[in-house]
Amino acid sequence: MNAAYIISDEWCRKIPLLHQILAGTRSHKDFPDPTRVTDLHDACAVWETLHYLLKSLLGWQDPAQGLAWWYQNGQRNADSALLQLVSQVWGWDHAIDFYAAWAWSSSDPTTGEESFRYFPDDAWWTEFRRRSEPAWKDPYHGGSNPLHLGHSHVDPFGGIEGKLELTKTWELFHDEKTRRAVLIVDHIGVWRDALNRADGRLPSLGNRSWYVQIFDRQFGGLGTFRKSRVTGRWFQGKHSIHMAGNSPNNATEMEVA
Repeated sequence: MNAAYIISDEWCRKIPLLHQILAGTRSHKDFPDPTRVTDLHDACAVWETLHYLLKSLLGWQDPAQGLAWWYQNGQRNADSALLQLVSQVWGWDHAIDFYAAWAWSSSDPTTGEESFRYFPDDAWWTEFRRRSEPAWKDPYHGGSNPLHLGHSHVDPFGGIEGKLELTKTWELFHDEKTRRAVLIVDHIGVWRDALNRADGRLPSLGNRSWYVQIFDRQFGGLGTFRKSRVTGRWFQGKHSIHMAGNSPNNATEMEVA
C-alpha cells in the first residue's frame, strides 16, 4: 500500500494532527480554536477529534461518565497528557461544556436512559442554560447530534478507497522480557483493528500488561497503549483515568502496572 494517503472523511481529517500534537511534533496552537469555527464541516472535524480522543485514546466507553468524573474533580489534568490537551484546545472559554452537555443529555441507545444521571448538578445546568447559543458551531445546539459525531467509530476510519486487506497493513515486533511491543500500520484508520489482531499474537504475560507503541508510516507515533483486564479496552495513560469512563464488568483480575 502507498504510504501517502488522504483522509477523505471530513469528520476524521484532524485526527492525524491530534496524534502529532500528542507526539510533540506539532503544537496544540496548530489545532483550530473551536470557538472560532463557524463553518459546519470544519466544526464536525474539530469536535469529532475530541470525541475520538475520549473514546479511542482514553478508552472511555462512556464519555458522559468520564466527563462527569472529570468535572466533579475540578477538571484536573496533571496526571493525563490527554486531558491536558483537552483543556488546552477545547477548554478555552469553556467550549468543552457544550460537548459535555450534549453527552449528558444524550440517551443510551440500548436502554434509553439519559446520561444526565451522571452529573445531576442542578446549579451547573442552570448556569449553562443561561448561556446563549454561541456564534460558532457547537455539539449541543441543533438536535440530538447536530454535528453527527461518531464517524471515527468505524474501522477503518478516515475514508479508504476500495477494499483494504487489514491483515496486510501492519507489522508487529515484541520483546517479552521488557513487555514492550511495536506495531507499525500503513494507514492511521486501521490501528485499532490492527491492535486487536496483534493482541492475539502477543504471548500471555499472566497478570502483567504489554505496552504497545503504535506508529503510522505517514503520520508517525500514535502513542503507547495498554489493555485493561477490567474493561478489555485499549487505552493510553493511567488505568484509574481510563476506568473513570467505564463501568467494570464481571472480571475479577486487578490491574497491575
